[in-house]
Amino acid sequence: MKLERVLLKDKVVKKILTSEKKECREYLLRIISASTKIDIELLRDNIELITNDIGINKELVNTTVDMIYKGEKEYFNIEINYNKSHIVTVKNNIYLYNMILRQVGREKEDYIKQKYEEIYKKQDININNYDYYGIGEFIYEAEMIEKKHNIVRDKMIKVIDINLSYLDKIDYNETVNTLMELSNLAGGV
Repeated sequence: MKLERVLLKDKVVKKILTSEKKECREYLLRIISASTKIDIELLRDNIELITNDIGINKELVNTTVDMIYKGEKEYFNIEINYNKSHIVTVKNNIYLYNMILRQVGREKEDYIKQKYEEIYKKQDININNYDYYGIGEFIYEAEMIEKKHNIVRDKMIKVIDINLSYLDKIDYNETVNTLMELSNLAGGV
């Protein structure tokens, strides 16, 4: 039986993931925790919704992020993506770069005073209706790395892609690890 994701709409997901209702907030925390591997208890009291208007460019249509949450030392940008395209990838990258730039002062003196450690990490959590890399995994993590030696260059930006199309192939005979991953996202069912 193929799972239909007809309710994967920005308005519906935003209502659920920005709701202050206990069950909805718990679901949000589980998604962030399972995808970032940050202990849910560390997130519980240290995460807050901030504006989704990052004002990229008034000339561009649909340049408002879905949700941005601020944690203790990082931002979580949660995006709902229906179709894979170059435009979606570019827009998601622009959101991340814009969040970094907003932390750097506009005045030269502010920029000089700004320390690298004071800039919050960005974690872009893309809940995709497709497999971004086409490999067939449920959750992917990407960082800036040196390609030849596979050494992480910078931990300032992490992109996490959750592949909802992965759920189409899950049945009751799947491995324990996969069930544990899904259980964590579903709230420990």
